[in-house]
Amino acid sequence: MISHKNITNLFAESDDNIIYNAYSKMKKTLAITTVSFDTFLLDFMSLTFGLEVVLANDSEVKNIGELTELISRQKPDALTFTTPSRIRQYLEYDRFAEELSTFSYIAVGGEILPQDVVSKILDNADTDIFNIYGPTETTVTCNSINITSPDNITVGKALHNYVTDVRDIDGKLLPDGIIGELYIGGVGVSRGWYSLPLTTFRTIRVEIMQLSFQMAKSMSREESIIKSN
Repeated sequence: MISHKNITNLFAESDDNIIYNAYSKMKKTLAITTVSFDTFLLDFMSLTFGLEVVLANDSEVKNIGELTELISRQKPDALTFTTPSRIRQYLEYDRFAEELSTFSYIAVGGEILPQDVVSKILDNADTDIFNIYGPTETTVTCNSINITSPDNITVGKALHNYVTDVRDIDGKLLPDGIIGELYIGGVGVSRGWYSLPLTTFRTIRVEIMQLSFQMAKSMSREESIIKSN
């Protein structure tokens, strides 16, 4: 359950909010995400910045030739979300790779970002590539970073009003470079799973007494392998 407060925090005007700062520079965005996917919020919220949004239809999303023609006609300067596997397939089409230069911002997420995808994008466009990371319990994303090299791919630091820690099975902080579980706290953590109180309790209402971050009264606990650096 995502609240209005969760969403407004993600796009809140602040010097340390890289999402807000990126959207403030855009003029026209391309949306290729299905409306049933939570990342469509990254497409839809472009309207709150007064931007023009180009909505690709189902045929254009599935037919790379049609999508390339759409990009050629509309000249969007931002692709607000796609997955690495999808853009990798698109890049196999030479004309799409040529049109990629129209973008100054491309956000990718939902999967591990491979080095070859970063290399192919940077070979064809002078663009910012934002790696977007966020589990279901957060408001689309909790970490993001502008990837400038295929040799240094991370999920970046916690976003505006978030805190992220890597902890062991007992909830104790781990030093850099040690693999553990990811704990996420802050305004962007959702209210929980609808009509699933036990799932909410297990994944979100995790109390960390030693947490020195007032906004993170509860944290989301991700059973994923991760390490800080």
